[in-house]
Amino acid sequence: MAEKPMYSSGVQPQPYVAQPQPMVGQQPYVAQPMMAQPVMAQPVMMAGVMAPVTIADQTHFNFGLCNGECCSPCDLCCMAFCCNPCLWSNTMEMLQTGQIVRPCEFSHCCKAPDRGALLAFGVTNAVAQGSGNCQACLGSTCVFAPNFGVCNIVQFVVQIAYAAVAQRSRTSIMAKYGIQDNKPCCTYSCCCPCGAWYFCTPCAACQEYKEVRLRIGAPIIG
Repeated sequence: MAEKPMYSSGVQPQPYVAQPQPMVGQQPYVAQPMMAQPVMAQPVMMAGVMAPVTIADQTHFNFGLCNGECCSPCDLCCMAFCCNPCLWSNTMEMLQTGQIVRPCEFSHCCKAPDRGALLAFGVTNAVAQGSGNCQACLGSTCVFAPNFGVCNIVQFVVQIAYAAVAQRSRTSIMAKYGIQDNKPCCTYSCCCPCGAWYFCTPCAACQEYKEVRLRIGAPIIG
């Protein structure tokens, strides 16, 4: 076995390890502490949780026809009396899509032929009703009723046509939700869907709008 060489100092030298030398003009690198970046909270969209809606009567209308319920809320009342065809279209839109449509919306009036027809009937009826003295305007009267002017005849025919088209919403609501519509007349019904729309046009529009809103789980307040 070979013996290790002995040095005069008696101390065995350590192996040489090269040390990194800093470059001229370069500062030695000193690790900097990491600064925590602020975290911006992002808004979280929470799905709206709607409280369960209780339907008092599943087989009948829950809102009256001629008991004053058409007078509230104000926007619904104004639409029923001033722009009835548009309110009818909004009711039909909710009935078909299940989505909430505010009373004062005017983007659904011409989406379907029946909605456009009802709007045309409504405009014609308003023009005929506002024409004033039809005898002086057109110089013609009804043979069977001397005091019944031509504009009155036009208005009568248009109102029948209006009710015939508008009853579609009532029959559709009754068929979809199983409503019998046989509560006492003039409180919740008016003998037939067409009769409700002919004799109680604004009230029928309000009643049906409120009923559909209730049935889709978003009852109107008022």
